[in-house]
Amino acid sequence: MKRSKSLLAILFLVSLTLFSYELLVSRIFSVILPNHFAYLVISFSILGLGFGGILSYFLSKNNKYSLKHFSWIYILSYVGVISVIILAPYLGNPVFYILLAIIPFIIGGAIISYLFKLQDDPHQSYFVDLLGGVLGLILAVLLMKFLGLIQTIIVSFILVVLLMMLPFKENKLILVFSSVIIIFIVFNFGQLTSLYENNFNSFKTSPHIGFNSSFDVKERSLFTRWDEFSRTDVYPLKEDTNRLLVGMDGASFSFMIGFDGDYSKLDYLKEDIGYFPMEVGKPQKIALIGPGGGEEILYALIAGVGEITAIEINESTVLATEELKEFSGDIYNHPQVKTIIGDGRNVIRKSNNKFDQIYLSLVMTNIGSGISNALAENYIYTKEALGDYFSKLTLEGIVSFRFHSQYDMLKMLSTVIEYSYETKIPYSKISDTIIIGFKPMKNHGLKYPVMLVKPSGFSKKEVKDIYKSMVVYDLQPLHLPGIFEDDSLKKMKEGKWTLDDLTNQIPANIEATSDNQPFFYNFEQGIPSTLLLILTGGLVLLLVLFNLGAFKSEEDNFVELISIFALLGMAFIIVEITLIQKLTLYLEHPINSFVTVIASLLVGAGIANLLYSKKEMLKIKNPIYYLIGVSIVELLLINKLLYWTGIETIGLKIIVVIILLLPLGFLMGLPFPTMLDKLKNQELNSLIPYMWGINGVGIVIGSVFSLILSMKFGFNLTFGMGVIFYALVAWLIVRLK
Repeated sequence: MKRSKSLLAILFLVSLTLFSYELLVSRIFSVILPNHFAYLVISFSILGLGFGGILSYFLSKNNKYSLKHFSWIYILSYVGVISVIILAPYLGNPVFYILLAIIPFIIGGAIISYLFKLQDDPHQSYFVDLLGGVLGLILAVLLMKFLGLIQTIIVSFILVVLLMMLPFKENKLILVFSSVIIIFIVFNFGQLTSLYENNFNSFKTSPHIGFNSSFDVKERSLFTRWDEFSRTDVYPLKEDTNRLLVGMDGASFSFMIGFDGDYSKLDYLKEDIGYFPMEVGKPQKIALIGPGGGEEILYALIAGVGEITAIEINESTVLATEELKEFSGDIYNHPQVKTIIGDGRNVIRKSNNKFDQIYLSLVMTNIGSGISNALAENYIYTKEALGDYFSKLTLEGIVSFRFHSQYDMLKMLSTVIEYSYETKIPYSKISDTIIIGFKPMKNHGLKYPVMLVKPSGFSKKEVKDIYKSMVVYDLQPLHLPGIFEDDSLKKMKEGKWTLDDLTNQIPANIEATSDNQPFFYNFEQGIPSTLLLILTGGLVLLLVLFNLGAFKSEEDNFVELISIFALLGMAFIIVEITLIQKLTLYLEHPINSFVTVIASLLVGAGIANLLYSKKEMLKIKNPIYYLIGVSIVELLLINKLLYWTGIETIGLKIIVVIILLLPLGFLMGLPFPTMLDKLKNQELNSLIPYMWGINGVGIVIGSVFSLILSMKFGFNLTFGMGVIFYALVAWLIVRLK
């Protein structure tokens, strides 16, 4: 019994530290690597766990596995890998970082799968594993929120050293040694924090950091804050003393403008194309979504706007302007500015106000660059978002946009046209609601175009006045109804073209986005090559492992077993990822959705396995059949929940989602340990680490397959595919001999 409790304690700590490690490393990678590699950490972490299970299987078979040795290696790899990633100069290729980061996952996977093999009750082990994962995830998020990323990493070092004490608790020398290490870390916490913060050399030397490659900035930042959402830095520019560069995750930038209260000193800002929408209609009440360093707030002030609502999701950006108020003029606390920290669309949707203009200027995703913008859901640019914005406009109100390039401008144009057509506005009238202009720039092509959308339509007088303003501010029209009409919009107005004709002539994906497919920044036609590469690699690996296992195994049901464990991994991750993406809209931030969904499903699964381990308390036959039914009901409820405005506070929203997802997590947590139980009952314990590995490969394949399906067909169909995979598992279980 004592040995069993000790093994469960090791399992708990490994799971806790691995979940924390996954989140910490993905946050580091979101800053130093190209965007999509932060996403790959999640896939490769699961793949590493799978490799660890397979490694444990072959070592155990040859009697070469040592839990004590693997515990030592895990501790050293955890601390060593994080230290190298931070302290070493940029390694030259993102692949090196992925290969480095996967090492603790492989070792941790080998430990976890081996412990599952030793335990008599897989349900109890699974409960402890899930409990450790949930607490590790929540602990990491909370520590990052209150301490910051680097301090959280130091705390995680203490937790991982605790692991050293469990397998070696009879060895007093090891216990004393590990205690000394923990005491050293605690008493030198500040020095260690400074060491990692001041010597973040991979960040300083990475070519993927915009501070290093796109802007000429001074070496030392004026402000740095790294919380659970993003890293925010403020740097002075070498050749422009009027602006400071504000960066999220080293890639998404805005400017903080020097302001001492004298508006006459800001007349030069009127030359920026971003100022132009303020001149249209002379708005007196405006909502700014994502004003970043505050540049758009100053546009509104010098244009004479009376009431300004500034909605910024990144609290650190607002804190930066406050800390540097001698430079910024504390712009977010200006008497005419009402500042709201939150997701722009949700704030607008919940508002009781009507606005003369709602302005979105160069707003990327609401997560910085932590996940590839092409792969990330972005709910502020969908058809349904337009409906939310239009519903909060005055009768003559306008929604205005400033874009990065022609592609995001064209994608929003498609979205506006499709939304308008679906709301019974004929093609012949749609072009009269849209104005597009840009400022010619040498060697930059169509950069930073602006689009104005007025649901009630622009009158001829308004169009003439806007054209005069364009001439004054040196703007060139791309579409101005009745004066300079875009050829595509003109053909649609004349009934010669439909929206399909417009999208088909552009060599990029500019199809309209919806809440079911909100991938606004995915301009790639077809399936992104990165996803295809991972999917192909996963399928090849699964095939190799299948042939390798089939060659060495004499089990009659081997084909069914490997298919079941692979499909269980695919089904679980497809349902989980789809829920995270869908509920981002309701929970207002991807991190909120990520933590809430994963924690809810894991807690539900943990409760199920805790009860299942007490055989007399719970005995569900064929839980997958119940799971299929509950999944369908959950999807219908979630689709209704996304647009329910009965609850506004984020805390209560999280509670609602937890209550909704717990039953689903309860049932999703039963099939995997139940299958492990079957292996034990058939005296196939030796296969458990191997099937653990197969399940991990299935999760990688499923995660990529989920993204591909979501981008091509939407979240609802993708969720349905996860349910179909569970149905296939149920069919295969029936076929087992």
